[in-house]
Amino acid sequence: MGPVRSVPGHRVRKEETMGVVTRAIMLGLGVSFVASGAAAQVVLNEIHYHPSNATVQPGEDAERLQFLELYNMGAGAVDLSGWFFPDGISYTFPTGTQIPGHGFLVLAKDPAFLAQRGPAVPPSVQVLKWTAGDLANGGEKVTLADPTGKVQDQVVYEDAGLWPSEPDGLGPSLELTNPIYDKSYPLVWRASKGTNGTPGAKNSTFTEGPIVLFEEPARKSVVGALTEVAVTFAEPVSGLSASMLVVDGSPAQAVSCSKCAGGVGAGPYVFSGFAAPKSNPFTVKLEGAIKDAEGHVFAGDSWQYFQSVPKIVINEIHYNPASSTDDEEFIELYNADSVAVDVSGWKLVEFASPGCVFGPGTVMQPGQYLVCARNPAALKAATGYETPWSYGTNDSLSNGGEPVALLNADGTVVDRVEYDDDPPWPAGPSSPDGYGPSLELINPYLDNAQGQFWRASKVTNGTPGAKNSTFGEAPVVASEDPVRGSVVVSLPTVSVTFSKPVTGVTPDDLEVDGVPATNVVGSGAGPYIFAVPGVGQGQGSVISLVLNAGGITDADGRPFAGDKWMYFKGLPRLVINEIHYHPATSAVAAGQDPEDLQFIELYNADGAEVDLGGYAFSQGISMVFPVGTKIAGLGYLVVARNPTFLASKVQIPAGVPVLAWGGGQLGNGGDKVRLVDPYGHAIDEVEYGDKGDWPAEPDGKGPSLELINPALPNDQAGAWKASLVTNGTPGKANSVFAAAPAPIIFGVKHFPPIPKGGQSVTVTARVVDESAALPAVTLRYRQDQDPPIAYSATPMLDDGQHGDGEAGDGVFGAVVPGLADGQQLDFYIEASDGKSTSVAPAGHAVNDSHGNPSQTFLCKFSNEVLPTDFPVYHIIVTRVNKRFQEAATTEMARKTPYDATFIDDKGNIFYNVTERYRGQSSIFKFPSSYTVDFPPNRKLDSALGFKVSKLQLNGMRPMAQYLGYDLFNRAGMPAPKVAFARLRYTGINYDVTNIGQNGFYGVYAVVERMDDDFLDSQGGQVPDRG
Repeated sequence: MGPVRSVPGHRVRKEETMGVVTRAIMLGLGVSFVASGAAAQVVLNEIHYHPSNATVQPGEDAERLQFLELYNMGAGAVDLSGWFFPDGISYTFPTGTQIPGHGFLVLAKDPAFLAQRGPAVPPSVQVLKWTAGDLANGGEKVTLADPTGKVQDQVVYEDAGLWPSEPDGLGPSLELTNPIYDKSYPLVWRASKGTNGTPGAKNSTFTEGPIVLFEEPARKSVVGALTEVAVTFAEPVSGLSASMLVVDGSPAQAVSCSKCAGGVGAGPYVFSGFAAPKSNPFTVKLEGAIKDAEGHVFAGDSWQYFQSVPKIVINEIHYNPASSTDDEEFIELYNADSVAVDVSGWKLVEFASPGCVFGPGTVMQPGQYLVCARNPAALKAATGYETPWSYGTNDSLSNGGEPVALLNADGTVVDRVEYDDDPPWPAGPSSPDGYGPSLELINPYLDNAQGQFWRASKVTNGTPGAKNSTFGEAPVVASEDPVRGSVVVSLPTVSVTFSKPVTGVTPDDLEVDGVPATNVVGSGAGPYIFAVPGVGQGQGSVISLVLNAGGITDADGRPFAGDKWMYFKGLPRLVINEIHYHPATSAVAAGQDPEDLQFIELYNADGAEVDLGGYAFSQGISMVFPVGTKIAGLGYLVVARNPTFLASKVQIPAGVPVLAWGGGQLGNGGDKVRLVDPYGHAIDEVEYGDKGDWPAEPDGKGPSLELINPALPNDQAGAWKASLVTNGTPGKANSVFAAAPAPIIFGVKHFPPIPKGGQSVTVTARVVDESAALPAVTLRYRQDQDPPIAYSATPMLDDGQHGDGEAGDGVFGAVVPGLADGQQLDFYIEASDGKSTSVAPAGHAVNDSHGNPSQTFLCKFSNEVLPTDFPVYHIIVTRVNKRFQEAATTEMARKTPYDATFIDDKGNIFYNVTERYRGQSSIFKFPSSYTVDFPPNRKLDSALGFKVSKLQLNGMRPMAQYLGYDLFNRAGMPAPKVAFARLRYTGINYDVTNIGQNGFYGVYAVVERMDDDFLDSQGGQVPDRG
């Protein structure tokens, strides 16, 4: 019998003095291993085997930062005299060497260099220099033995598979999460949070909470039909329920553990009953109030699997032909598998709805191509290639890039490419972006998700149905570190990995700003690590790299063709500081257009002046800043729809630049505003709204939308307020500016999304404050009742023990007891920095017309096993609001919107949407129809196949509506898209009640809203459905 990996059956508390300890109990075998006290006490706790070249100066050897850390788990000191390392490094401990109880000892390759360049080691910790050897960068066995040669501890670390990859040359060390866990399992090791680890101190990734030891199938595996996932923890746990495991958005319905007594054990816990996953890869999430015997809470975990599918590859995309009609658009597939593949019922989607569906009997032979065109006749006229497959002229590939997915007949993702028109994708003149060429994959066996493997075709309109004009088998750059186009602080090294093994790589092959590299280390496909000379330090400066062809070839002598890319030295801190998107009609005279008062204000948070020449607003409005445009350090700049008109209504300080934008206008109901530099880097981006947690007053009532403080995250609604003056404060400090603002609360989430009756609920939120001290965060919660009862309070902590993830990560958590089946939890969050307090949701502090909070967070408890034929949507409102809504007797009152929490079929939670009854003649009839409004920055990925900000759910005769709209769609006539869904509303299961002549057994028709986006879609432009 060979070596056996074990699962801990006993968790030793830190305060215990360890004598003889049972280290592990084999699953199902009852085999235990008993070690001596010393053997169980001293462990290899941290390994820094491949330090990063970025952490040392040019010419210095980063390997000199290598170290091993030992930890003594016992209370008493251990004499290490004569102990040695038979594997890994060479070293024998001198006579008299001791490691104190609960203490550390560090062995380093070069202690003096570690002290100079590494983290500070506590003065009380010994740092010894090992005699000889290096820790292998690619992994090896490290063994610690006593003077008799008996192995006391051993780790066989690796840099691939399930082992963390970051410690392999990217800066972090390899840390053990808890010294009592079985270190032969990769998942008990983590990359340190900081560069060069924590030698001589508690590991940065240390946790008292339970972790996943392994799962079956193992994470990152390729799987076929997945019906079960088995999870084993590093120690016994309790409190686990089926719905805590979610597979591709579908919660498990059952869980069992044959080796768990009374629901307590390490596992394996076998989860089942989830829906068949469709994404590829797909994500598995495990979250919930899972605890160990000492009450420490599981922090959650997630991993991915890859579905086993035929190798049908998206091989060519013609997304922006040179013609004005774009009718030559096409997508080409290639069968890179060794067998024929029946693609009947497969479809190309995401870029279009319903997309391109391949009919019955469609089979792709090995090496065969399949093309789907926008307009087959136009493609034939342009290229001579004829295809029967079309996604129709009502849809179009985005010129700026978007995802294209290939689904099989079951809806599983077979391939997916999210192309772009910016580097590393082909860009600029002669690119596929409107200059004539198509976008070609150079080899179908390369990873087509990576932009550097695509080229502009050598011929106009590409090569549909034939080998790509840029096809090649020569080696190309597969990846580089830093990634091309990155913003870097320094650039001591550049790492390059090729698509296949190569030879002939020399230092002078790589030139940085025209200067050759000074050294290179690497072999095979790489990575090849080039030591590069110093580069310019100017902020915003461009660093140009050229990787010359030189003598680089693959094993068959095919030459590397060369490559080039850029890096950038820093980006300016320009902040979108104020947005006046919907001026009030009352702010202008009769006959004047209030939209002419629209403006955006930029603030330069750096002290240095910034030249904005070539910068642009790429979303929201259209504008390219002219050459010579500058914004002063700590100064303002205003761009306006009509600068002259704005200046006539608002006083703008002299000297503040005010420019007219080139085109477009800000959306009154919400929009995304994006500022980019001349190279396409996003400098700042805000997606504002007028609903949910965004202030409502700037939406046509006079105020602008002002950032409270430029240091706050301006992508969060809580960082903004309505200005205190009409038309805001363009060009000067915001009227709502606060030097010490209240904490910002965002990212609120409860888990599980729909708990079972009695199941505890974990509530988390991210809280940001400008001060260094942690804010005090409080969860206030109550059972939702009519009339309401008082809130209870419990602190939310960022300690890694309350379902909040890692300690100190800015996420605060609390666990609250569950309620009975059918009940609802009403909660909100307060955060205080000692000077001011904020509340989430913001509307909770404002009462509605009935004297109740206008906004709250809601969670429902349900034991129902949901149907799986159609998506199930959940609308949750308070009991009080439900009573008022159902009691309404006039059409206007029936259409009153109410605050709600919406949960979709994937478990996504949308707090503070609004819902109302909809309809005209049917407004008083049952089953009720509903409209749900989502904030524009949090749209619903709907059953229609695209995101919407307004969901229309029609309950009245849904089958007739579906058949009518679908008939028009199939006939190619302008008509809304339509789909089916089921609905759960507070206190109502429509599957049971909706069975009369007007209903159809709970099924609702989801109908596309006929608005500007709908009208655009009928003309082939689909900028933003919904």
